[in-house]
Amino acid sequence: MRALFLVSQYVFGAWWLYSGLNPWFNFFEQPYGDTAIAIEYTKALENSGLLHIVKVMEVIQGVMILTGFMMPLAIATALPLSVMIAHWNFILTPGTVEIVFGALTLGFNIVLMFAYWSYFKPFFTLKGNLEPAFQKKQR
Repeated sequence: MRALFLVSQYVFGAWWLYSGLNPWFNFFEQPYGDTAIAIEYTKALENSGLLHIVKVMEVIQGVMILTGFMMPLAIATALPLSVMIAHWNFILTPGTVEIVFGALTLGFNIVLMFAYWSYFKPFFTLKGNLEPAFQKKQR
């Protein structure tokens, strides 16, 4: 299991960093998809400036994941981007390659969240209690 987590960490982190750096280094042409909606969606992200924000987040998260720095925060903040990417791949421009990339993106993120489950488990409390946040520190 540890090997699966480590492979997921390094592949996902490197993939995130590589993809995030692409707008500045042009490693590959930005994919727009094969459907009108995917092309329109991607161009809207580009034209609004949101795609650059996403890419900056990917770079930061990629470095954090590769180095293990604040790992629970890195993988938690990567999840919304993973869902967005999977949606684009599964729904907006489905194809074999796209479905594999969407599944891997979401899969790596989920595997890493499972590896750090003890950090995320408290978020699934059915009814939270504000009292601990407002109690005075005992001296």
